[in-house]
Amino acid sequence: MPPTDGPEVLRLQQQLNFFSERFLKGLTPLREDGEWGRLTHRRSRIGKFQLGYDKLEDEWTDQQLRRLRHPKDADLAPAEVIERGERRRREQRERWERNLHAAGDRSGVTNFDGTPCARWLVPYLQWAREEGGWRGRLESGWRDPHYSEHLCIQMCGAPRCPGRCAGTSSNHVGDTAPHGAVDVTEWAKFGEVIKHCPIEPRIFNALPNDHVHFSSTGR
Repeated sequence: MPPTDGPEVLRLQQQLNFFSERFLKGLTPLREDGEWGRLTHRRSRIGKFQLGYDKLEDEWTDQQLRRLRHPKDADLAPAEVIERGERRRREQRERWERNLHAAGDRSGVTNFDGTPCARWLVPYLQWAREEGGWRGRLESGWRDPHYSEHLCIQMCGAPRCPGRCAGTSSNHVGDTAPHGAVDVTEWAKFGEVIKHCPIEPRIFNALPNDHVHFSSTGR
């Protein structure tokens, strides 16, 4: 049985947030609202795994909760569990450090969700989905410059439509960081979690009439 909504879940959320910020990399803080939702359930399992446990039940003992602040305390868990947790946390941090460096070095175009996308933006989408709990899809990523211009011509009869369509100067035609853009579904959730993404440069939305669009300039 999962913890009961209220003070019990709130305490767990607070402890999980402390643990994630202090000992892991790249995890979005949980909303501390005392509700056992999908994201709290998932973070609970991540927390237990990163502490070295193999059984990831929803229930937490007092000793396990204390380990979220003191994961190496030998009085709170067997030595093999502590060692396994240290190894898992080290591997998690190293993995995210590799992603940080790789994101800035990538160029070219690949596919994500079956849609062309600037290669350097894929780690952002993966992070939002795997660590931030975003469940949307990539709707539009990289566009051929000629196709992008064609969209404007169809829309307004010109290669560019100020305030509506950027044509060949659109971020969507970029394939080397920091040039590139993604349009996503469930854009509100994506915008919320991507604020906490550790990858640089930051991507965000600055278009009041195009909420689905995210890039390093916001446009």
